[in-house]
Amino acid sequence: MSLYLGSDEPINKSNLFDAAQMATFEEVKASGGLVFSAIEGVGVVGMFPDFASAGPCVSCHNEHDDSPKTIGGWAM
Repeated sequence: MSLYLGSDEPINKSNLFDAAQMATFEEVKASGGLVFSAIEGVGVVGMFPDFASAGPCVSCHNEHDDSPKTIGGWAM
């Protein structure tokens, strides 16, 4: 078993979903819950949403220099 922290808008580009992961992630966003899928070469993967809801966590992620959630240097 392994864990992977991925995103469609990662701070670290190595955490960007690939095409197969993105397809599953779209299902997770639509359902809001756990989604299992079979990914060739990997096996069965369970993906679930992780909501950053603690103020300091949200601020740190959104204010990080590499965050995609900034426009012209201003955090969103």
